[in-house]
Amino acid sequence: MRSNEQHEADTVFPETSAISAGRRSFGRDDSGTTAVEFGLIAAPFFALMFAIIQIGLIFFSGQVLDNATTEAARLIRTGQAQASGYTAADFKSAICLSSGTLFDCQSNLKVDVRTYADFNATDMSKPIDKGELDDKNFTFQMGGREDIVVVRAFYEWPVWVPLMAVPHGNGVKLGDLANGNFMLTSAITFRNEPF
Repeated sequence: MRSNEQHEADTVFPETSAISAGRRSFGRDDSGTTAVEFGLIAAPFFALMFAIIQIGLIFFSGQVLDNATTEAARLIRTGQAQASGYTAADFKSAICLSSGTLFDCQSNLKVDVRTYADFNATDMSKPIDKGELDDKNFTFQMGGREDIVVVRAFYEWPVWVPLMAVPHGNGVKLGDLANGNFMLTSAITFRNEPF
């Protein structure tokens, strides 16, 4: 028969062989491995997926803006806009009508329409100054018969993936504005028809 002291020692300090067996069993237990591995790769995986979706939306939106601007510019090229007395707001509405519901068009779309003496004088650069769109010199000149016209449309597209919204940092340099957003641009140069 064991003494009371021995029994108390066994309850306070279990045998070391039982502890060692438990440690060995814990070391071989891999039931939570999948959850831990998923936890390690989940953040980079979802960041990559959102980045792919973001880039896809930018390319798709750029194509929609190009098509809408081309459709609206055709009204100027053929003289329909001049005959109807289009204003800058009317032309902007024509672009918005062709772009569908993808954009918050009326509030964020900026349009610049200019006539030039020859094709070499045209300016197709983005008017970005200090990381912001400089639209204070935008104008709306549709021109007349056989005039050279440049139609430019600008839309500030928000960048939702923060790693991609670092314009001058170490991240992917997708955003070209100071706030990290991307400036979608569509520009078309043409000579008006002899309407």
